[in-house]
Amino acid sequence: MNIAIVSPLRVNTFTEGYCFFEDFPELFKNYEDVREIHVFFFTRSKGRTYFSNDFYLHTVSMPLKIDQHPILLPLSIFLCQLNLLVSLLKIIKAYNVNIIEANDVLLTGPPSLLAAKLSRRISTLYVAGPMEETIKHKLGFLKMKSFTGIALKFFIILKKMLFSNVDHVFCVTRYLIEDAKKYGAKSVSWTPTDVNAKIFKPMNISKEGNKPRILYIGRLDPDKGVSYLIDAFNIVRSQVDAELHLIGAGLEREKLEKKVVSLGLSDSVYFRGIIHHRKIPVEINKCDVIVLPSFSEGIPRIAVEAALCLKPIILTPICSASGFFEHGVHAMIVPPGNAYELARAIIRVLTDKTLRERLVINAQDMVRRKLLSYGEEHIRIYRTLYILKGK
Repeated sequence: MNIAIVSPLRVNTFTEGYCFFEDFPELFKNYEDVREIHVFFFTRSKGRTYFSNDFYLHTVSMPLKIDQHPILLPLSIFLCQLNLLVSLLKIIKAYNVNIIEANDVLLTGPPSLLAAKLSRRISTLYVAGPMEETIKHKLGFLKMKSFTGIALKFFIILKKMLFSNVDHVFCVTRYLIEDAKKYGAKSVSWTPTDVNAKIFKPMNISKEGNKPRILYIGRLDPDKGVSYLIDAFNIVRSQVDAELHLIGAGLEREKLEKKVVSLGLSDSVYFRGIIHHRKIPVEINKCDVIVLPSFSEGIPRIAVEAALCLKPIILTPICSASGFFEHGVHAMIVPPGNAYELARAIIRVLTDKTLRERLVINAQDMVRRKLLSYGEEHIRIYRTLYILKGK
């Protein structure tokens, strides 16, 4: 089988994209019937293809910055989708791709499904989280709240069209499975998040300085709640001399940087930008607690990675709605958008050794038992579809 996985990732350069996917082949390399993996992502740099050991990384041209052109938003999305469709059809023919999997509903779903239909290939959809909250927060940030109702109605139509026409839907949580069935999915299954347990593990690494380190890794976008994390950190600093490291890029970075300055936190909040995925295990091992204050999430990949590295995790109920992370057992769960409660949880984790030990041991055990079969589940479904469709 030759498989194409289409990511909604949008970055400025090829190098930034490579950071996200450099360890991806590890997830499938032990399956003999997977001959080639093709991964697509969007970039503003000149298009190119990277090849190594039957792993292909393809860039798709992104003419406009989708997130920063509110007036041209529909046009920029359409142009990205058109470029993706052309690229997919070209690669499908050149490499005899058998299965096309879109990793989101809005940006990559429609062109991936169309490419599969036109080329008579198998189509799958991977749903990592609920998009509705993401859309609301993003439109609010772009000062387009008045379009929220229209956008959500359009998104519902899109969901119905995709879920009812793809050959299979993978969902990272049980409630997303019910949502997929509600909107017409005929074949749907649960799948864990794509984490490589070989590189995420406890390491004896010393960090720079002796201050407790709070770490956030992810998009700096409105739906991720990073602004409330900074507010919470401002409270934490009154009791614990800690530092906050933010790894990632996104819509809110400039706004967040200004907020840090206005709160007088410039000497203890570090914006680290995007780093190579292979370096993330090191950064996790240097921290004292991982915080994910999100308003919209499935099973957070970083939470699974942190658990494997034996680091305590603080989540919102959105992140724990999968039913895997239980408050006080595997992680601390705090209300989204509540800086005070988030600060209390951070202080407690940093100062209570017994709590930390209980959380990390339970979380690692749970993750190893339940959340590390991403490749296995995907290949099982791929094989079934491949045989049924005769591709």
